[in-house]
Amino acid sequence: MKYVFFIYMLILAIGCQNQSANHNIAPPHIGIQIQEARNKVGISQNDLAETLGLTLRHIETIERGDAVPTRDIIVEIEERLGCEIVLDNI
Repeated sequence: MKYVFFIYMLILAIGCQNQSANHNIAPPHIGIQIQEARNKVGISQNDLAETLGLTLRHIETIERGDAVPTRDIIVEIEERLGCEIVLDNI
């Protein structure tokens, strides 16, 4: 009986880890919107990163959809690029 409980707890723990990992993935449309607005204005990822006080890697991961930008970062991006980011899926 101990082993059944242990296996159950292990399966539950693995399931929780997988679910929490999925919450860190941004909807891809946010990164696409940011990339399109940045290209429209004609600035590089590096220039945007410097303007926002972020790293180039952070901007890259946001545009790829691998990082979730905070609302503050989204507001700053909107101000810097003169665009509106649609957050309908957050």
